[in-house]
Amino acid sequence: MICDPSLPDAVFLRCPPTSGTIWFAATPVTVRWFRAVATGALLAGWAAALRGDERCPVDCGWNLARALCGRIERQIHRCTGDAGWKVRLPYEAEWEAAVRAGTTSAWHFGDDARELPDHAWFAANAGARVHPVGTKRPNPWGLYDVYGNVDEWCADDPSRPQARWEDEPLALQRVVRGGSCEALASECASSARRLVLFGNPMNEPIGLRPVLVR
Repeated sequence: MICDPSLPDAVFLRCPPTSGTIWFAATPVTVRWFRAVATGALLAGWAAALRGDERCPVDCGWNLARALCGRIERQIHRCTGDAGWKVRLPYEAEWEAAVRAGTTSAWHFGDDARELPDHAWFAANAGARVHPVGTKRPNPWGLYDVYGNVDEWCADDPSRPQARWEDEPLALQRVVRGGSCEALASECASSARRLVLFGNPMNEPIGLRPVLVR
């Protein structure tokens, strides 16, 4: 976890990886978590995104999401003295594997959309606003808010499915997964994906769930 162990939402959980060792954040990054790791220009430039309940997920563009991963990584290095840890956005395959938690159904709990309100804040119950994380049931691997609340940025370049962001740092679109507080049930399915301009110019509810890798 990050330096401050009092942050219950700032916990990385180990999930079976696509390759190597990977830990997923238990929740999307919250306003509280953002304030704990962001300083200076990064914090000042996003004051508007940090209003409201500090337990709610922060919404941001793709570049800010990457910058925040970098801040978390540097803090982990300072805490542990170990520069071998890396923090980044997940790739789509990693995200879906962690969310499915070994299942093959539409959602990790099955195929009945009537059960989704127990697991997600989405269009039918969210009132078009984000809610504090961790208030719905987690998936079998202990990840909260994998459906709804905020979409989650992935690292892949959607125009080149096999490419990683390091290969196409200037790609205009990125993939988001999971659905948001404005999404239909079908848009929250484990396999659902959509493309968004990396700067999030429409100010959609999009956040991030960092991964810790070795």
